[in-house]
Amino acid sequence: MGQRLFAHHLGDHLDAFTLVLRDTSAEENRGHGAIFRERRQSAPTLVGDTLYTLAQDGFALLLLAMNVQDGTEQWHLILSNGETPYNPAPVVVSGKYALVQYNSTLAAVNTVTQQFLWSPRQHAFGEGIASSVPDSALWAAPAVAAGVIYVGLPDGNLYAYDLATGSLKWAFTQFDAGFAPIQSTPTVANGMVYFGRDDGVCYAVDATTGALRRMRQIPNANGASGVSAVTVAQGVVYLCAGSGSPLNLQPVAPQADVVLALDANTGRIRWQTHPSHVVGNGQIPAYTIMKQPLLLHGTLYVTGSLAPTTSTKRDVLYALDSSDGSVQWYYEALGYGDTALNDNKFFPSAPIAYNGMIYFVSGDATIYALSLA
Repeated sequence: MGQRLFAHHLGDHLDAFTLVLRDTSAEENRGHGAIFRERRQSAPTLVGDTLYTLAQDGFALLLLAMNVQDGTEQWHLILSNGETPYNPAPVVVSGKYALVQYNSTLAAVNTVTQQFLWSPRQHAFGEGIASSVPDSALWAAPAVAAGVIYVGLPDGNLYAYDLATGSLKWAFTQFDAGFAPIQSTPTVANGMVYFGRDDGVCYAVDATTGALRRMRQIPNANGASGVSAVTVAQGVVYLCAGSGSPLNLQPVAPQADVVLALDANTGRIRWQTHPSHVVGNGQIPAYTIMKQPLLLHGTLYVTGSLAPTTSTKRDVLYALDSSDGSVQWYYEALGYGDTALNDNKFFPSAPIAYNGMIYFVSGDATIYALSLA
């Protein structure tokens, strides 16, 4: 299990979520349809034969729709012009609407007319708050369910908007721990919205009213602790986290990473584990795991990073038994950054599954494909 079939390097200094979608070497390709390596773009979202992404072209931020077969542009819409740098989250597509979030702005675009559904909604918060999310790949994407958009922002609050009108339905702002950004995309299930916050707590609020239903403090957290987006299935909430503050993305100690399974109804911890304990006798400092776990056929896949004290960072894909958290197997890949120099900018993407394969992008911008056969 976990046999590597290929690894393809995407290019130097690319974000862990970045894919090169078109050849931009020729001058004639450097128009709106080009995605530049030196610019930021969001993780691509595939719907049918169309690939959606947010891409920066010069000083403009574009919503770009491309044909997945040949990479040709289908259309683009300029979302903003002149604001830089951009921090784009992955595009979320619901029916004919594409939901985009970047910096402090939320917008909905009709993919048929290529026009805004309503005027983009902006949240005013200072650059200091925006900089509290150090890894641009961790800007949370919105979630949508039953005609409502749920948005977590670096100001630490969760907002619900009406998809049709863009009007604010409610905001959840009552936190005991004070300011802490939300870096996790909300998950809607069982009439509740689950989200993690960098105060080390996983919250569940009523999807209709925004009222708090339950919360779970991540155990053994030394100070602030990052919490990933959650995966909910069959009455269980799966999430990743870690001890120590995610604001500076520093490894804290060996086995500082943690993966948990919570009872969706009570918040009780079913199991928890530090997956890095299986690598290097559990003595290599570990980073907080901030990417959403993937559940597939009883196995939970998570990606994390380790920090050998005198060498390049290592990225790891773990396969856990979803019933008890035991590590079934793991795969190590070369990461990006000299841990001795505290170069902690690039981390592996969340894993995805397709046709019997698990894919992830390492911090040094290499796509790995591992067979599950």
